[in-house]
Amino acid sequence: MRPDDRRAAMAGSANGDAPRSDVPLETALAALDDELSAAGAQARRALQGSTQPTRVFTNRLREQLLGQIGAPAMSSAAGAGAALPRESPRGSRLRTEPVAGEGWLPTPLRPQVARRTPTILPRARWSLLAAAALTTVIVAGALGARFDWLLPAPTSDASSPPATTPPETRTPAPTSPLVVVPVDSAPPVTSATEAPVSTPTPRPEPTRKPEPTTKPEPTLPPVGSMELLAKACPGGVVLDWTKPSSAVGHYHVLRGFGDSVPPTYPADGAAEIESATSWSAGITDGYDAGLDGGATAAYRAFAFGSGDQVLAFSPSRTVTAAPARELGPLAVEALGPGSIRVSWGASEVPAACFTYGKLVAAADDPDPSYVKGSPYLAAIGDQATTSITLDGLSSGQTVWLRYELIRVTGTGKFVVGRTDVLQVTYP
Repeated sequence: MRPDDRRAAMAGSANGDAPRSDVPLETALAALDDELSAAGAQARRALQGSTQPTRVFTNRLREQLLGQIGAPAMSSAAGAGAALPRESPRGSRLRTEPVAGEGWLPTPLRPQVARRTPTILPRARWSLLAAAALTTVIVAGALGARFDWLLPAPTSDASSPPATTPPETRTPAPTSPLVVVPVDSAPPVTSATEAPVSTPTPRPEPTRKPEPTTKPEPTLPPVGSMELLAKACPGGVVLDWTKPSSAVGHYHVLRGFGDSVPPTYPADGAAEIESATSWSAGITDGYDAGLDGGATAAYRAFAFGSGDQVLAFSPSRTVTAAPARELGPLAVEALGPGSIRVSWGASEVPAACFTYGKLVAAADDPDPSYVKGSPYLAAIGDQATTSITLDGLSSGQTVWLRYELIRVTGTGKFVVGRTDVLQVTYP
């Protein structure tokens, strides 16, 4: 069917005549779509060869489109008795407000012209956009879409059955595996904006350090008593003390130059006598050979325990020292090869001051002495003895000889008396 025939058929339908039944609407729309596609292609080819699109072609295309769509719509509107919309005064769009007594006229489409120098590209773009929009509308109508936004809403027909709404199908709520907590036992909900109430942390009470307890002084045993004997001998003082009743670790003897030694250790003005000090509890005597003849000194002995505390002390004793006894010259008599007789003068000293006599000989010391470590040739146990015979000596050997009286104590020994030194060559 040609476009002029379809337009005539549409016009007859608009005037009240029955449209031709031999051409269905779908067929007419499909044919119009094909013609529009061909017209668009022709327009593009025309635009490529000309500087300005043909306005006659555009008007003809708009009239064909409005004629195809408006004929059935006008027929339906006329049969329902509805008023048609009037033409828009400024027609770039269609008016849809119905006006009584007026016919529905298509409003000519006027493209909006921008206030700038017209060029070929904007007009060509407008034609292409218009063709694409019309094609979309025609395809949508062919698929059965309703153009309620373009035509007035049709009146309801009593003969048509009401549309039924299918019942809503409710999807069963899934069973939640969560345990429902009763309202009473649910924890209180804290608002996010609510500031948490800070509970002050209690500060622990500072632990008081216990006050240091004064350590009681150890209770010392009562100071006991002990006895001290001080014997002035020629050449030294013999000191002899007794043990106290308590256990003793060691003893100390102090010497002072005065009337007495204070009963404290250490004592002011008193010195410790090394030769009268024992670190053994079994020794109870000593001596002092550091005094010059005729000097007077006072002595006091102290007994100490294992903790170096004073257990007992003796009374203070005062004595006057005496020099060592001089026994006179020494005499030697040769008896034969390797044999001599040695004699000396008699000695009289207190028995408490004598332990034994020593005949000492030294080959390299002109002042030999037993307390110095010189070797001896004989030991005499009786101070009344005045001579001795020696045999088996090395003939031709020269030595220095001396006889000494010795007093021995627990802490050492000292010389009580001595003879002169004699140099002898053995026969």
